[in-house]
Amino acid sequence: MNLSETRYKQFSFTRFLLVGLQSLSLACAASAFGVSGLEVEAKEPPKKAVATYFPMQKGTWWKYRITRGDSVYDFTLRVVDVQKENNEDVYEIDTIAQQTIKDWYVRRGDQILRLRQHFGDNPSARVVFEPPYLLMVDPLKLASNWQWQGKGMLGVKVVDNSQVEAFEDLDLEVGKFNAARIVSNVKQDKSRLQKIYWYAAGVGLVKSKVTNGDVSSITELIDYSFKPRK
Repeated sequence: MNLSETRYKQFSFTRFLLVGLQSLSLACAASAFGVSGLEVEAKEPPKKAVATYFPMQKGTWWKYRITRGDSVYDFTLRVVDVQKENNEDVYEIDTIAQQTIKDWYVRRGDQILRLRQHFGDNPSARVVFEPPYLLMVDPLKLASNWQWQGKGMLGVKVVDNSQVEAFEDLDLEVGKFNAARIVSNVKQDKSRLQKIYWYAAGVGLVKSKVTNGDVSSITELIDYSFKPRK
């Protein structure tokens, strides 16, 4: 194994454990009204807005707990900034753990795309995704699928095939959720790994499982800034 492969394994293992990014976004529909004294054609009631599965509101945060064998540790995801780039809103979402991982995302139509990624302050641990990494098609629908091909950290070739396989009820310590289960099968050079994500509408990532060979880790949401308080 050469130095590039060794460094990539270090980055990719951390990245796939610390995955998933959200914040709360609310939407309302305007109500229709009639004019007194005039005959007004009946209108259909406004449809309820579908909450995004990948909200990105500045200032929101999520706290997660990873379990891998006997090892358990926590990390926080936070939407720290939003900037205009080429007339688009680009969101910086930081994963705060032993080192800070910075990701930049954009929404284009129904696609959530990761533009670039920095691991800590190491200038060699940075990547601009070409094409942008397709994380999901939002809102999530049963049997919807997508694929991304490109180069990841250190120029490693990646093919990621994802599909929404089911909607499931999850009873977690932080609350109960009906979540879309996404299964992603990832090929990066000669290695294979499987990622399973559970996303809840209006909340984001609530659980994930990453399997790389014989090694598995489970991540669960344990708190978030917009959690309903009793």
